[in-house]
Amino acid sequence: MRILHYSEAIYEGITGRKSGVKDAVSGTIDAFTSDGMLLVPEALRHGVTQSQYSLIPP
Repeated sequence: MRILHYSEAIYEGITGRKSGVKDAVSGTIDAFTSDGMLLVPEALRHGVTQSQYSLIPP
Protein backbone atom coordinates (compact mmCIF):
# COMPACT_ATOMS: atom_id res chain seq x y z
CA MET A 1 0.00 0.00 0.00
CA ARG A 2 1.21 3.49 -0.84
CA ILE A 3 -0.17 6.35 1.23
CA LEU A 4 -0.58 9.50 -0.83
CA HIS A 5 -1.97 11.66 1.99
CA TYR A 6 -4.14 11.15 5.05
CA SER A 7 -7.27 10.27 3.09
CA GLU A 8 -5.87 8.44 0.10
CA ALA A 9 -3.94 5.18 -0.27
CA ILE A 10 -3.36 2.88 -3.21
CA TYR A 11 -3.57 -0.90 -2.85
CA GLU A 12 -1.64 -2.39 -5.74
CA GLY A 13 -0.78 -5.73 -7.20
CA ILE A 14 -2.17 -9.20 -6.73
CA THR A 15 -2.90 -8.72 -3.02
CA GLY A 16 -4.29 -5.18 -3.28
CA ARG A 17 -7.99 -6.08 -3.14
CA LYS A 18 -7.40 -8.57 -0.34
CA SER A 19 -5.55 -5.93 1.68
CA GLY A 20 -8.28 -3.36 1.02
CA VAL A 21 -11.03 -5.67 2.29
CA LYS A 22 -8.94 -6.65 5.31
CA ASP A 23 -8.30 -3.00 6.20
CA ALA A 24 -11.97 -2.08 5.72
CA VAL A 25 -13.10 -4.96 7.96
CA SER A 26 -10.58 -3.98 10.65
CA GLY A 27 -11.60 -0.31 10.51
CA THR A 28 -8.21 0.92 9.30
CA ILE A 29 -10.01 2.50 6.33
CA ASP A 30 -13.65 3.52 5.88
CA ALA A 31 -14.08 2.74 2.18
CA PHE A 32 -12.29 1.88 -1.03
CA THR A 33 -12.99 1.48 -4.71
CA SER A 34 -12.75 -1.73 -6.66
CA ASP A 35 -14.41 -3.69 -9.42
CA GLY A 36 -17.60 -5.18 -7.94
CA MET A 37 -17.20 -8.45 -9.82
CA LEU A 38 -13.90 -9.01 -8.05
CA LEU A 39 -14.74 -7.34 -4.75
CA VAL A 40 -17.76 -9.47 -3.84
CA PRO A 41 -15.91 -12.83 -3.87
CA GLU A 42 -13.03 -11.29 -1.89
CA ALA A 43 -15.45 -9.94 0.71
CA LEU A 44 -17.09 -13.36 0.99
CA ARG A 45 -13.67 -14.97 1.56
CA HIS A 46 -13.26 -12.60 4.52
CA GLY A 47 -16.65 -13.56 5.93
CA VAL A 48 -18.26 -10.23 5.07
CA THR A 49 -21.99 -10.51 4.40
CA GLN A 50 -23.91 -8.45 1.83
CA SER A 51 -25.55 -6.47 4.62
CA GLN A 52 -22.11 -5.25 5.79
CA TYR A 53 -21.11 -3.40 2.61
CA SER A 54 -22.63 -1.54 -0.29
CA LEU A 55 -21.67 -1.23 -3.92
CA ILE A 56 -22.18 2.14 -5.56
CA PRO A 57 -23.77 2.11 -8.07
CA PRO A 58 -25.66 -1.07 -7.16
